[in-house]
Amino acid sequence: MFGFLKKVLASVAIVAYAVTFVQPKAGATDDAISFGVPYEYKTLNPLYMSGSDRIAVGTLVYSTLLGANPEGDLMPKVAAIVPSQQNGGISADGLTITYHLRHDVKWADGTALTSRDVVFTHEADMNPKNTVIETYGDKEIASIAAPDAYTVVVHLKRRFSPFIEYVNRPRLPAHLLDKYESLDKVDYNSHPIGSGPYQLGEWARGDHVTFVKSPTYWGRPAHVVKITLRTIPDANTLALQLRSHGIDAAVFVDPTQESTLAGDPQLRLTKTVIPSFGLIIYNASNQILSDVRVRRAFAMAFNRAQIVDKATQHFADAAHPERGLLGWGYDPSVKPVSFDQAGARKLLDEAGWAPGPDGIRARGAQKLELVLATNGGHPFIISEAEQIVQQAREVGFLLDLKSYVDQQMFLLTKDGILWGGKFDLALTQFNGGGDPDPDWLIGCDATGKPNPYNFSHMCIPKLAPVLQDAVSTFDRAQRKRDYTLVQRAIDEWLPVDLLYQSVFLGVVPKRLRNYVPSPYEFGAGYWNVTDWSY
Repeated sequence: MFGFLKKVLASVAIVAYAVTFVQPKAGATDDAISFGVPYEYKTLNPLYMSGSDRIAVGTLVYSTLLGANPEGDLMPKVAAIVPSQQNGGISADGLTITYHLRHDVKWADGTALTSRDVVFTHEADMNPKNTVIETYGDKEIASIAAPDAYTVVVHLKRRFSPFIEYVNRPRLPAHLLDKYESLDKVDYNSHPIGSGPYQLGEWARGDHVTFVKSPTYWGRPAHVVKITLRTIPDANTLALQLRSHGIDAAVFVDPTQESTLAGDPQLRLTKTVIPSFGLIIYNASNQILSDVRVRRAFAMAFNRAQIVDKATQHFADAAHPERGLLGWGYDPSVKPVSFDQAGARKLLDEAGWAPGPDGIRARGAQKLELVLATNGGHPFIISEAEQIVQQAREVGFLLDLKSYVDQQMFLLTKDGILWGGKFDLALTQFNGGGDPDPDWLIGCDATGKPNPYNFSHMCIPKLAPVLQDAVSTFDRAQRKRDYTLVQRAIDEWLPVDLLYQSVFLGVVPKRLRNYVPSPYEFGAGYWNVTDWSY
């Protein structure tokens, strides 16, 4: 959900079932587990997925070159070693990266996974005939070659220190897909064959998708034979299903449900601080919000600490919100916008917005009225939104609160609320990543056009060279200095207003052993799925 790729194909013993299906029963056997997920899948090809759905499906069905443990350390997967300057995998100038692949990785149809698949996956992501939205990292590649079946050499256009971490998308099978000009509508998207620990067992669209243990997996065989991901968009319904054991587990549960679930003797609750953050996005394409004084007045109008504490029942950290985005690049000396309604009123006065008899401000005939879009089905987000509406009104803002299901909010087409720019203000939650580079959220490309996830549609003056300098060095101290400047620029220009760093509540059966959620990516509760057992 909330904000950062994987893919593969199937033609053999994987059969997709029709829409008629038997409702999966949670915990029916000791070798199965069912998870509730917030929205239904539109595809099982990670080329067209993003966020937590891509992390989940990518981890279960596909393989990546590298992985990461809960401490954030990169680990070898398909790549036999993690490239570094110390081991020669990264050249001294930082422009050439060499991957050496394992020789025992196979696709589910028995074909060997080779360097050809690594190259093909990059080409598929960059193919203009594939309607791929996220090319972050891949667009940094000047050329990629496979000198032999188990070596991949990447030449970068520029020094880009986050490359190793971010260009870690699931690999696609070239032998099944390279015959197509476009992958947009191929049958593979519904019937994938991967190289991961699980294969597709059943996909009942709109209800659930079930994955079964792969007999051809190259790594440690899974103990849990079947994993079902069941679509449950509403947080209250999800908690009810957990309490009634209609489902076994959920990677993310609304924090307002903690007290109702804590007393269940069959459930274990996990709390994980991750690089995820709540934020307000200001659509600077809106004439009203194009004025930074209005954006700042809005940010000063509400008491974020009080609102977040009440909405999340003390679950989120409103004192260090930018840490959720910047991770180790966060500078605690740079403080977020302070609650100051008197100061907000003064800024609005300066911007020409005068209070009317009903308290709502206006400039001429135009009222200070904006649409606040947010995620429905998440009680803590709705609570935040309702409190913000009330407190912003106290300084003269009139907000029309509109709630959307996650699927509408994050739909990666022009019909999506965020992607299509169908909002004035948006209150939501995003996932960052292990690397602090925030270019995806606030950066602009070389032509001055906002990046795909820059939903504010704002290019901050003079920020581009700072973002460039930060990723052109492997010197962490220099990068931290750059990200302090970035943090100050965010607070000055307010393309977004970061509200809190998330603490995620997960729920699994107590009898499930070795379940360890990762603090580095939302949805990465599956990172060590082959270690699980009952």
